[in-house]
Amino acid sequence: MSEEEKTHTAELVPPGDDLEAPLPELDNFSYSISDVMTHRKETEWVVDRMLPRGGLIVVAGLPKRSRKSLFVMALMLEVITKDGSFLGRKTEHGGVFLCNLEDGVRRIANRLFHYGVRQATLRQDFAHEARVVVKPHAMVEVEDYLRRCPPEKRPRLLIIDPLVELELEGGVINENDAGEIARLLRGWRTLAQDIDIAIAVIHHFRKAGDTMRGSSALEGACDGWWELRHQKNKPHLLSWVVRDADPGYVPVDINYENDIVSVKVAGDVQEGEPEQQPTSKRAENLSMAKEKACKILQESSVPLTQKALRSEVGCGDKVIRDIISELIEDGLVARQTTGSERGLMWTEESEQNRVPELG
Repeated sequence: MSEEEKTHTAELVPPGDDLEAPLPELDNFSYSISDVMTHRKETEWVVDRMLPRGGLIVVAGLPKRSRKSLFVMALMLEVITKDGSFLGRKTEHGGVFLCNLEDGVRRIANRLFHYGVRQATLRQDFAHEARVVVKPHAMVEVEDYLRRCPPEKRPRLLIIDPLVELELEGGVINENDAGEIARLLRGWRTLAQDIDIAIAVIHHFRKAGDTMRGSSALEGACDGWWELRHQKNKPHLLSWVVRDADPGYVPVDINYENDIVSVKVAGDVQEGEPEQQPTSKRAENLSMAKEKACKILQESSVPLTQKALRSEVGCGDKVIRDIISELIEDGLVARQTTGSERGLMWTEESEQNRVPELG
């Protein structure tokens, strides 16, 4: 190598790197196409074309009204039966871990009772075992058990309800931080892939009810999502987008009938994604008020009280409370104290430090 070539090469290689060191072996960090093809395997489904084995999905909806926890309990009960089917779809059967991290054992027992579960007939009604976890700090042990238990004892499905408790246990400080969310879900998604089980994580919509709460990294960090939407005077609407399958949606009844909970399909399955409902006048007004509040907060050099912000926006108490709650949830606004001033401030860490896209 000429001196000129050495000088040019030195500019391309970081200082201290040994130019004479042998190249790394390709097999140490990459696969050949031939090797890749030996791993080919058709996608297997716990629920046909909705819930893949070896994948993680997020089940999202508004708190309380969407009845997400009741809905996934119905999924659990169908998986542990001998020959049940969830929403009329082919369902693979096996054990389930239900990690309900915000409800106590008594509330879970009451829900199971309303589903018709009775202690005297458990062995007769169910062919597989479900284990219930209620302590968030036990998630470390859950992961350790699943990785180390023999395949024949491994459950088919792990349900984690809700994501926010998993975030707290996993050290996530800001739900809107893409890096934090991606790191948290990557670990559980890797677990699903490594041991070939399905994982369903329950999450909330924002209060506006339009999308999942937190960073958009959620969608990229999972293998799909189900959205469960409450509809006034209509059945709930379940829609899904999952890797390796077409999106779809179907109306679902989630009702109490004679003190018994039932979950059943209430119409035909449709392919594609549901049409977006027309925006109500109230929603339009809320959007305009939110945009105005964002601009006011961005331009303010001192914290603004809720009363002062409401006065400048020109809206009522409930509207301003909803706007502030959403902006705090989205990580755009924080409650701060500057000197003697205490109130709401636009955060420097907010995404691109600008008014979010609305509408």
